[in-house]
Amino acid sequence: MAALWQMMQFWKKPKKNEYRLVTDENSEVTLIEITSGIYAGVIYSYGMVKLKPESAIPVLQFNYTIVNPGQHTEELLQNDENFVIMLGDILTEIIIENEPIRTDNPEEPDLQ
Repeated sequence: MAALWQMMQFWKKPKKNEYRLVTDENSEVTLIEITSGIYAGVIYSYGMVKLKPESAIPVLQFNYTIVNPGQHTEELLQNDENFVIMLGDILTEIIIENEPIRTDNPEEPDLQ
């Protein structure tokens, strides 16, 4: 994992206050609300997420659904490359924060 992290030095980690997780009482899906910057107020959820290890640096692919576009139009957000990059950065942080911590042999998976 350390080698992968070193290869990902270009990745700009989002600040913790840029988003928050929101529970939707009508769904089992966790929503994400962007809380600052030009996309503040946008609420969305992730769909299918997969890692494509096709090169030296794996590529994270994901689908997303905009629940509330905030002050933007949904079409504008879907065509905004910076918005999609930010969603990828947030997803990467969520994955890294929720990665299980190994407690014993690094060669054996910690599956229970």
